[in-house]
Amino acid sequence: MNIVLTNDAMDIAGGENFVLFLAGGLRRRGHHVIIAPMTGSDLAAKAREENHEVIEIPYAGSKLHAINMFAKALKNKNIDIIHTNSNIDRTVGAFVAKKLHCTCVASIHSCFSIQRNLTHWYRNKFLINHFTPDGYSTKKILLEKDGIPERKITVVHDGVPHESIKFNAEARAEVRRQLQIADDEIVIGAIGRLVEFKGHTYLLKATAKLLEDIANQKIKVVIVGDGELKETLLAESSALGVDKNVIFTGQRTDLSGLYSSFDIFSQPSKDFGGETFPLTMLHALSFGLPVVGTDAGDIRFQIINGENGFLVEPENVDALAEALQKLIHNKALRDSMGKVSFKHFLQNYTLDAMVDKFEAIYKR
Repeated sequence: MNIVLTNDAMDIAGGENFVLFLAGGLRRRGHHVIIAPMTGSDLAAKAREENHEVIEIPYAGSKLHAINMFAKALKNKNIDIIHTNSNIDRTVGAFVAKKLHCTCVASIHSCFSIQRNLTHWYRNKFLINHFTPDGYSTKKILLEKDGIPERKITVVHDGVPHESIKFNAEARAEVRRQLQIADDEIVIGAIGRLVEFKGHTYLLKATAKLLEDIANQKIKVVIVGDGELKETLLAESSALGVDKNVIFTGQRTDLSGLYSSFDIFSQPSKDFGGETFPLTMLHALSFGLPVVGTDAGDIRFQIINGENGFLVEPENVDALAEALQKLIHNKALRDSMGKVSFKHFLQNYTLDAMVDKFEAIYKR
């Protein structure tokens, strides 16, 4: 099949990595894949680096111009599927699919309504053939708020490749050297955009509670990512007195080294703030890390199974600190939960499992 994957973001985060992972998996199955990212985006550069065919689209400008330009670029390519992944490209891609008489599939990666105006209503009702939210919490919104028929919705949980992104002892040592972390220090890692719904403020406050105990002085919290709250979080870290134990790395792409350097993974997201099914947690499972996450989106139902980590109430700093404390001081517990994480990943969240599901949807 000839498949186009779209995305309108400038930076690379979970949704953009989803596009790259799916494109690679589909290509290995023999499909012809085109990635259509935002003009000048990090995704465009990364897709070319991975030798994908790329058509850059100016989603941020006139929608009509983007639709006409996109349709013209695809006119003679016999496209079977246009698979959209974000907000603006969901509209542009749907209208292009209509012009080209091909099928439109829309993946939904966040816990928000996708029907905010009349254009969205028309697009959802008449132009998109099938919706693939990556969690049941998002499916509930599509059904109840957006009025999309259940027959047009299939939940497809994300999957990540683990062959190329896996534990590396040398990379662990190198990242810890770069970040000036001693071998005997326990590292709590968090990866994600520095935006409100990711809940980093609660992790900082939990860290302050942990550091009240002298036995916790040998911990480091590594927060990876960039975003609009960067300066706010840096200031909060200083005000809480945890800045010597919290490291903000900014945006990084050396995932193997970063995850390898962690001992615990934390996902302190707010519920119904946008979080559905974080790819970062799937990576944590694939690295055999114990996880501490909040009851947001589908984390409770799909990622933390009761034996691979702790689930806490969103925005509950005391509960978050208590769960982290249990893992900090119990290496045997970290190891046993980490083994369950890896087994859970292999059984449910590999890239091959995700590609199988999308192939079936495309063919149907």
